[in-house]
Amino acid sequence: MPKIRNNPILQKVTGTLGETVVIRQTKNGPVMANAPSKPEKYHPTQIASQNRFRHAKNYGNNSKVNESLRAMYATGITKKKNSVYQVALTDYMKAPEIRRIETDEYRGQPGNEIFIYAIDDFRVTSVTVVIISAAGKEIERGEAVLSERVRDFWIYTTRSEISSLAGTAITATAKDTPGNSATRTFTFDI
Repeated sequence: MPKIRNNPILQKVTGTLGETVVIRQTKNGPVMANAPSKPEKYHPTQIASQNRFRHAKNYGNNSKVNESLRAMYATGITKKKNSVYQVALTDYMKAPEIRRIETDEYRGQPGNEIFIYAIDDFRVTSVTVVIISAAGKEIERGEAVLSERVRDFWIYTTRSEISSLAGTAITATAKDTPGNSATRTFTFDI
């Protein structure tokens, strides 16, 4: 393979020439190669991924012109995410995560607290809690409140009484600003 050295034209050139040649820079110098062929058909997961990214780009562009979104995402600018667009795009692409549901204080009585640890790359906007009995009947549903003392902890205060916790399921759903959601369920042992 021929080597190209000390050619000022190719020292910083990258990209495609026509539709046949690609130039890229490597640690050993510039490399010229045949352009890769595009697949005739994309896999459904590739199409879904491309569509999701297209929507994320639209959301990022919208966040630049929407006053409230721009102000909110401006607070998330860092060295790595150095624009409102990048913060919004990343937020759209990454769903929140519920790390755990803590039920140590829950005894099946009204006024008991359930703690949900929910995180997001930017901000979790809401956490909904649903309690379902062992028989599959919904006992209650409501919104948790963000803790003022502990970061990323949400507190749900129960309103209903349950005679037996065995088999009872607590499902928490966290949402972020773009509408992404994550769900986690904790079930008491029978």
